Amino acid sequence: MNGTLLYFQSTFKTSFEEYITPELLLNGVLLFTSITLSLVLFTYIYLGLKKKKFLVKDRIRKNLELWISHVILEEDDEEVIRIPSKFIKIFRNPLARQYAIDNLIINKKAFSGMVASNIRNLYQHLGFRKDSLRKLKSRTWYVQAKGIQELSMMDQNDQLIRVYRLTNSKNELVRTEAQTAIIQWAGFNGLRFLDVVSYAISEWQQVQLLVQLKNFTPQDMPKLERWLSSKNSTVIIFALKLVEVYQQFGIRRKVEECLLHQKEPVRRQAINTLLKIGDETSAEILIRAYNDEDYANKISILRALAVFANETHFPFLVAELSNSDDHIKLEAARALGAIGGVGVLDQKAAVQPEPYALIAKHIKAELLL
Repeated sequence: MNGTLLYFQSTFKTSFEEYITPELLLNGVLLFTSITLSLVLFTYIYLGLKKKKFLVKDRIRKNLELWISHVILEEDDEEVIRIPSKFIKIFRNPLARQYAIDNLIINKKAFSGMVASNIRNLYQHLGFRKDSLRKLKSRTWYVQAKGIQELSMMDQNDQLIRVYRLTNSKNELVRTEAQTAIIQWAGFNGLRFLDVVSYAISEWQQVQLLVQLKNFTPQDMPKLERWLSSKNSTVIIFALKLVEVYQQFGIRRKVEECLLHQKEPVRRQAINTLLKIGDETSAEILIRAYNDEDYANKISILRALAVFANETHFPFLVAELSNSDDHIKLEAARALGAIGGVGVLDQKAAVQPEPYALIAKHIKAELLL
């Protein structure tokens, strides 16, 4: 046993001395040391640059914020164009220029009237407009989007045509910023980008555009019917929302045609829009579409019928009381109750107490609220 152990120890020692020479060990130590030093040096440089960037930003902040605040609150417009000599050197630093632009944008969002005008003037007098235009020409999408945002916030409306071309950019952020800018500059007239956009307009973007439009006096939208026939289903959905929000009763028939669209989201929005602008004739059309719809849209149709159905639609609603789905039963009962059909529910409950007596009781309780 001991002999075997001594043998292996001797063999290992011989192999180690044969392959792991002092020169190899020295080279390994040197390599490890150089790697360690490189990492330390890289970390030192990285932290140094980061610290320098922070110090530059902090120096810029201390120098600029007070001056900018003073300038934008100054009633004398001439004050805006007076740039202290110490800032001329500061503004040669790209980091300082971008920090100043960002600072102006933050202030522009917070103020209006004379202050907002001063901010815009300061942005232009400091030459920051050129920075934003350079960004607009960039081939890097996030730089381009930043440029659009800056020009938009600083009311550089003369760039409308250039930005309009980007409303159908293949990059989502670029086109949403461009669409937002066009609406901010042109209001309802800016909706013309719906003529050309081939990419999807996200649900969030649609909400943002509708919020923006609230800042403008409603205007005629002569292209609404065209948008309702767009090949882009999200354009149709957004147009339907415009019809709903701005009560465009004159194109109700075109909205009803959207109930036959192949895309379910379009049909769903058409139902929701008719809920706001429909009448008893729309009820007939919704009932005809009912059987071919999916479950969610059937629920929406029943809720719409609760608004503008009448006694002539009792047979359809009574038939749906026998639906195997309890939710549809309840929505059909709600629609009957809403249009004066409580007596019909009582008759149904008298013939078949379970479950209709409970449903009738529930609907009566809701009507009393």
